[in-house]
Amino acid sequence: MLTAKSSFIASGLLIFSQLTRRLISIISMVILARILAPSDFGLVAISLLLMNFVQVISTTGGGQYLLSRDRLTSEMVFTSWTLNFLIKTSLAILLAFFSTLVADYYNDPRLVPLVVVMATQIFIESLGSPAMIYKRKNLQLGEITKWEVYIKIITAITSITIAYIYESYWALVVGQFTSAVLHVCATYVIAPAKPKISLANVTEQWKFTKWILPQSVLNFFRSQIDAIVVSSWFDKASFGAYNSMRYYATMPGDVFIKPALGPLLTQFSEFKTNHHYFKEQCRVVIFVLFSISIPIVYFMQSHAEFVISLVLGEQWVKYYPLFSFFSIMTVVMAFNQFLSQILMLRDMTRILFGYSIFTTLLQIIIFSLGEFNSVFDLAIYKVSVDIAAISLFFLFVVALVFSLSECFKLILFGIPAVVAITVGDLVSQRLILAQSEFVEFILKVTTVSVVYCTIVFVIIRTLRSKVRAFAYLHTLFLKALGKFHVIR
Repeated sequence: MLTAKSSFIASGLLIFSQLTRRLISIISMVILARILAPSDFGLVAISLLLMNFVQVISTTGGGQYLLSRDRLTSEMVFTSWTLNFLIKTSLAILLAFFSTLVADYYNDPRLVPLVVVMATQIFIESLGSPAMIYKRKNLQLGEITKWEVYIKIITAITSITIAYIYESYWALVVGQFTSAVLHVCATYVIAPAKPKISLANVTEQWKFTKWILPQSVLNFFRSQIDAIVVSSWFDKASFGAYNSMRYYATMPGDVFIKPALGPLLTQFSEFKTNHHYFKEQCRVVIFVLFSISIPIVYFMQSHAEFVISLVLGEQWVKYYPLFSFFSIMTVVMAFNQFLSQILMLRDMTRILFGYSIFTTLLQIIIFSLGEFNSVFDLAIYKVSVDIAAISLFFLFVVALVFSLSECFKLILFGIPAVVAITVGDLVSQRLILAQSEFVEFILKVTTVSVVYCTIVFVIIRTLRSKVRAFAYLHTLFLKALGKFHVIR
């Protein structure tokens, strides 16, 4: 029987694994970006786009189905493995068969071997040990976490070595392929079991899968439709830059905002039956969301060119506006996470599905009717559409769950962050002027951060007696400070 302690340990292992793998990914991608050209990333991104689509339409939801069962039987496990194997193998063969058509569409014969390798990778990924599900269901994640980190390190070393020696896009492809092979091998080390073809439980699992698949396909097009358009309309260097800048710009949201909002959003379930406390918790989350995302967007907007030059190299500098545009997606993604959690707790998942359809259709219409002279124009349209959509969605959800007036009250919780970052920027501009661009960057970031944190804390401390959300955050801060002193 699983205990709270085992759940806590499992959560800790997952967080550690995610952060470690993310750090390794950042380091390896930065090194690869300095060695390879944007066009190399664009070529590989096209094949990855196709592979990801095949993986999405081959999603059986078997893992989710098995994890949701009270008790697992061998028939359930082997049926899930068989469905996954048959569907992915069939689609992998089709993808390899149509590789020449893909190459003709993009007018690049280099895509033929790339797509074939990606198709082979999909097939290999379907061969993992069926017994892995028992480890995940029982939260026995120690070995899994260890192997995931090992594989990430080996993959990074492999990709960087090939890129350094050959300076070829194959470094990215071989890295992906190596990761897939090692993952499959690791499953048989962690949970050895002989696969068995079985369709004994196929009817029950299909009832579950038929609802998972449409949502997965819709989410894929919703998140990747701009990438599909860019890959079709612009050259590979532009697509590589677009894809890479979008990845780098949204990374701070994954590293900082999701972990910060996670515990607060989890607490929603404790207050969902108490309307008053639920509203107060929403205000706390919105304040934290603004307080973290606004400085992130500010730093990425104001120092985009220097950061890209410093981290990725001169060959990427001309694409720095993309990094600046996509930084705003940090706020959009955070609000989407917040609103999705509210709807799921209120059992309003149909609204969430409707929003996915709406935003997908909206993007299709915009990209069909719009005329884009450059990849920068398209990025501006993309970000503008997402901002407009999430703003309307925010007003709709909050008005539905609470009231229209609460929408404007929640927005007011963003004012302290805006005021603090504005003052911090003014102070840094007046006080700091260094000869070295790097020294100036460090001094400005430090000054703005200190001024920002000071002003936000003063606002919280001053208004804590009048604003319940600030009182709650002030108490949390004091508790955290107390624990820090105890540790020291």
